[in-house]
Amino acid sequence: LGGFEQSDVPWQIWLMENPDSPISLPGKITLYNHDCLHILLDCGLSNAEEAFVVGFSMGTDRQTHWYHIIIFKLISRYFYPAKYRFTWEQLKSFDLGYKFGELSAIKNLNSINFRLHAHKTVDRLRQLLGINLDNFTLGKE
Repeated sequence: LGGFEQSDVPWQIWLMENPDSPISLPGKITLYNHDCLHILLDCGLSNAEEAFVVGFSMGTDRQTHWYHIIIFKLISRYFYPAKYRFTWEQLKSFDLGYKFGELSAIKNLNSINFRLHAHKTVDRLRQLLGINLDNFTLGKE
């Protein structure tokens, strides 16, 4: 999305969110799959929408516990580079995404190989994954 390459991802974000990081949190996801979630969730690139997508990814991951959420919020609020830091208001979008992910019938969406589904329409893939966009509203910035 928007020409963002893996090499453009700041190391702080890579450490917390990339599956190749030795200390990544549950919900960790490749950049390609992360972009696919943006599309499936009809989210743009604002920080609030980014927070929603990360929250959704963590919410579908069966390994996520309450302390992972606290760790993520603190790190994304104070440790991420200024441009990528989430405000407390944007972290409310994270919470919405997390709750939406928790309600997802399909778990661990962060580990699905979306490349295998590239031939499917977005609507069909949403249907297969049980993503119903009528179930949430996100106040977009």
